Parts: sequence; structure tokens; C-alpha cells
Amino acid sequence: MEPNATLLIGGLAIATFAVRALGLIIGNFFQESRFSWALRDLPGILIVSLVASSLANMTLVGWAAASIALGIALYSNHVILTMIGGVAAYALLQNIM
Repeated sequence: MEPNATLLIGGLAIATFAVRALGLIIGNFFQESRFSWALRDLPGILIVSLVASSLANMTLVGWAAASIALGIALYSNHVILTMIGGVAAYALLQNIM
């Protein structure tokens, strides 16, 4: 292996470890601060923002499939069933409409 490739791999490994260690340190700092509520609510906020940005440019088929997936989620409270139902609804509606 070339020396440059070895240096690159080593540098990337150190950078990856540094990012994870820094995230752990900052996360521990925020857990003990007055902003700890943001860490509790962050996964839900991220999901809502991802879904909203995805639906912004969707057609009627996408909105209908998202509505069906929302109904499945509210009824079943089961993540995998909701994902399967949403994908199936999208595939079915894509062929119908």
C-alpha cells in the first residue's frame, strides 16, 4: 500500500474517532444543562423535518400515501408496520393514479 493511502486511512480513522468523542462530550454537557429538553425531543423533530421536506415536492400520490401511513401509525403505533404500509400504499396508488 502506498504511504499516502496509509496516511489518509489513519487520518480518517482519527477524524472519525474525534467526531464521535466530541459528540459524546458535547452530549454529556447538554444533558446537564437547561437545554436537555432539546435532546429528548430531537428524534421526533428530525423525523418531522425529514417528512415535511420530502412532502414539499410530492405529487398527490405521495400525499395520499403519507396520509395512509399516518393513519396506520395512529392506529397501530408500530413503526415497521407503518413503513411497510406507506410503501405499499405508494406503490399501489402509483399504479392506480
